[in-house]
Amino acid sequence: MCYANKYGEITELFVMDEYRRQGIGKKLLEATENELYKRGVKHLHVLTGDENTPAHTLYSSCGYTKTTEVLFDKD
Repeated sequence: MCYANKYGEITELFVMDEYRRQGIGKKLLEATENELYKRGVKHLHVLTGDENTPAHTLYSSCGYTKTTEVLFDKD
């Protein structure tokens, strides 16, 4: 890795519609965080769509803050 400290990156977290708003996403996120911390990861990045308001709400409620990072793509 080109970084001095380990970091984790969460790119996909999905809960089916009928199971949303029951705390499942939060529990999945917490379990993932706990496992990564056990492995020495001290910082986490989460990637989600700009208009994915439910995901923004979840991540904000779990202590994540929105940054100004920009993602570039190319086909």
